[in-house]
Amino acid sequence: MTIHQPSARIFNLFDKVILLSQGHLVYFGAARDAVGYFSKIGYQCPIHENPADYFVDLMSLDFRGDDVLVESRKRVAGLVYSFIDYRAKSSSTERLRFKYLCDQDIATADYEAALGQYTHRNRWAYEYAVLARRDWVNLMRNSSFLISQAIQSLVTALLVGFMFFYLKHDSVSVQNRLGVLYIIAINATFPTIMPALYAFFGEREIMLRERSAAVYRVTTFYVAKATTFMPIALISSTIFITGVYFISHLTFDVAKFFVTLGVLSCLNIVSISFMLMTGSAVRNMDIAFVIAPAVVTVELLFGGLLANPTSIAPAISDGSVGSNKPSLHASDKKEDLGLESEVVLSWRNIEYKVTTKANKQTSVKTILNSVSGHINAGEIVALIGSSGAGKTTLLNALSGRIVGGQLTGDIRFQGSRRNPASFKRLTAYVQQDDLMHPLLSVEETLTYAAKLRLQNAIYSPSQKVERVNEVIRQLRLEAARNTRIGNAATRGVSGGERKRVSIGSELLTDPKLLFLDEPTSGLDSNSSEMVVELVKKISVEQNTAAIMTIHQPNARIFNLFDRVILLSQGSVVYFGPTSGSINYFASIGYQCPMHENPADYFVDLMTLDYRSEGLLVESRKRVNNLVERFAVYSGQLDMRADGKPNKHQVESVESSYATIANDVGSKKNSWISEYITLFRRDWTNIYRDIYYSVCQILQPIAMCLMIGFMFYNLKHDELSIQNRLGVLYIIIVQATFPIFMPQIALFVDDLVIAVRERSSASYRFSTYYASKVSTYVPIALLCNTLFYVGVYFISRLDFDARKFFIGMAVFYCQNVVTVGLMFIFGAWIKSIAVIYVLSTAVLTSQLLFSGLFANFQTVTDVLSWVRWINPIYYSFSALAQNEMSDMTFACSAGPQCSQTGKEVLSSYSLDGFNIWQDVLMLLLIGAVFYICGFLLLIWKGTPKYLWV
Repeated sequence: MTIHQPSARIFNLFDKVILLSQGHLVYFGAARDAVGYFSKIGYQCPIHENPADYFVDLMSLDFRGDDVLVESRKRVAGLVYSFIDYRAKSSSTERLRFKYLCDQDIATADYEAALGQYTHRNRWAYEYAVLARRDWVNLMRNSSFLISQAIQSLVTALLVGFMFFYLKHDSVSVQNRLGVLYIIAINATFPTIMPALYAFFGEREIMLRERSAAVYRVTTFYVAKATTFMPIALISSTIFITGVYFISHLTFDVAKFFVTLGVLSCLNIVSISFMLMTGSAVRNMDIAFVIAPAVVTVELLFGGLLANPTSIAPAISDGSVGSNKPSLHASDKKEDLGLESEVVLSWRNIEYKVTTKANKQTSVKTILNSVSGHINAGEIVALIGSSGAGKTTLLNALSGRIVGGQLTGDIRFQGSRRNPASFKRLTAYVQQDDLMHPLLSVEETLTYAAKLRLQNAIYSPSQKVERVNEVIRQLRLEAARNTRIGNAATRGVSGGERKRVSIGSELLTDPKLLFLDEPTSGLDSNSSEMVVELVKKISVEQNTAAIMTIHQPNARIFNLFDRVILLSQGSVVYFGPTSGSINYFASIGYQCPMHENPADYFVDLMTLDYRSEGLLVESRKRVNNLVERFAVYSGQLDMRADGKPNKHQVESVESSYATIANDVGSKKNSWISEYITLFRRDWTNIYRDIYYSVCQILQPIAMCLMIGFMFYNLKHDELSIQNRLGVLYIIIVQATFPIFMPQIALFVDDLVIAVRERSSASYRFSTYYASKVSTYVPIALLCNTLFYVGVYFISRLDFDARKFFIGMAVFYCQNVVTVGLMFIFGAWIKSIAVIYVLSTAVLTSQLLFSGLFANFQTVTDVLSWVRWINPIYYSFSALAQNEMSDMTFACSAGPQCSQTGKEVLSSYSLDGFNIWQDVLMLLLIGAVFYICGFLLLIWKGTPKYLWV
């Protein structure tokens, strides 16, 4: 028997003992003679210590440090060869002297080489054969690995094959054929490397342990691993390439097919070689899983499909799309639209007040107090002030995004009052929070924005692509083009790159006026300076006006602004050229000290000091003085901000603005175009959310197996009545919580982005809603189909083709209704925590009133009506009638047993309507849910902006 460190009494019970260390014999003989043997070779067991414990300690390697590990290896080697000498069964040429092995100067390499002379007496081919056989046994028994490899190859082959089904020989097929070949190459990299690398790391630790005892050569281990992983990779790739090749209808020629297969096999061999190199070179598996994808990604980027500098660079540097297509330069487009060279936003006497309640008393608080100013084309203006100064409020008022309260004053765009529809399309607003889809790449984010926001009547598809490339170049995002946006859970672009993508999404429309709310928030100084520099550059080059809120910029950033607006407690302290701000404050008695950032100094001057009552009074006097002094100063200047240019200018500007409103503001892309773009984006996000997708697939399968075998092979006896109703009920449950909970989280997160995009008039709510419906409903149906089919046949519900498909239809209807209910909660309530609480209560109530837990003949009249508005009652009733209406059951003697299905249905009050009436009511309730969800989406998702 094997036994680990027995007590002394147990040890002495054995007639003989075999002591092993690292696979080598240290002692074999009578247990009673073991103590004497070890004493003779210099290891005296202490009087008060268990011999078994002492021997095990002697034979164990010590991994606490390199030094002690070397010493323990010397000790073990000495024990091994001492026993060899003791037995005197080895030839003299096979012995190594104990004195040599125990020398204090011996190195680990010497130990391994010496021990190797003893161990490596087997031939290389014999070691390889044993290791290869062991590896294949382990592999064949690792069923999960083999199954996953087979499924991956098969599913990917079908997916890719039907994605490129029956390739033709036209111009479109050129891209498609390259795409197929590229995906074929990809399939020989990541799917081959990552599973094999994981398996290799699992074996490597065993190898290191066995090698510490010099059980075999490193070369035999390495070659055995290579010849194990490579055949598996080749078999998987053969399945993949065969499916893709014939389904996609690549050029069918026997020679070409086998050449393709040969090339792919070579790539698989290279991938396995790379895996072995990485696994051998990197000791930490986590690091290896970072390095390997990075290296493979670089290889794929340089694969020849994603980038061809020789052909791309000239087109980019030229910046045009050809002589037969209109130019995309800002100056040309302004002429096409009838825009004047000057774009001016002016505001006069802007006041904003809100009503607050404190201690049951209502008061009016002034947020903005008689603020006036203007901004010209090509300028970049900063709104600076301490927290609560009114910076963002003023920005929102000017951009037409202020909600609630009382807004008064006069705001003019190019000398005329703003039209909300056209103003949104001619301006852009970059929010402080960079709300974007984390699973899309930088290029995809901008591409989808371009497809939605650039009008098809003006921009062709190629022009939209060029516009995206132009913005990527302008914002220096080339290196991050293919990097996903990322979030807290998904690694993506840096904070500065993320902010530039957010700005880029708004620049796509070539806006005449750009609003930015704290674009440098959360960025380091270098990233902040880069963002402001880029905005400045774009403003100058495209003659675009830009106004941004910013909190205490450094001196370099401060000097980048053309003008600055300093706000304190909702009032203007200074508005004018940035270069003149220091002199202005010096002229009124506030000289900025040397070596101090002017922006910091100004903010300190404008901030109330709450550290003490005295300091608060003093700071209020200072702020009031600053406001009064600027009011006097501004009254002496011609601000040209009264919105009253001469008559000729008014007529010219208003005529131009009217043309803009008709040509730009009033036009949208077609409904179907918006829907297709949103639908593609939604499905891209879904299939890239691996955790969500895997869970959506595994959960129904796991439930299917558990429920199916729980009710395996239902009979037609008295007990089966309860079981059949139980199966049907669980089928309905599967169409509620498992569908509702994961989808509501996705919808709520996505809706925040949708509201931001809708504020820029990117698309209609109807197309957004239709896209979400046609995304979430198929996901629910596809995943739950596995569940329904599995449960139906495993539990052996009444097998009849008609019943099977009717039951599936009812099950599908319940899934659709659940998604509709999800839209109601998602559109109505913003807090996901509240949604989970309320929706759980609603869904639980529906399940309780399904008809299984309570007989409605006995339910009080106050609650019995609930079943008529409960979709689960109708779906459960329809399933029960479909399954049991024509059944009979073998009953034991007694009055309580129902012998027919109709009696069962009647006893549970499930026969109020027939099946088709139940389905009709189910669909009617579902339609109400979807209509209510859409109306709530419009109501809650459309802020009531104030305009002046």
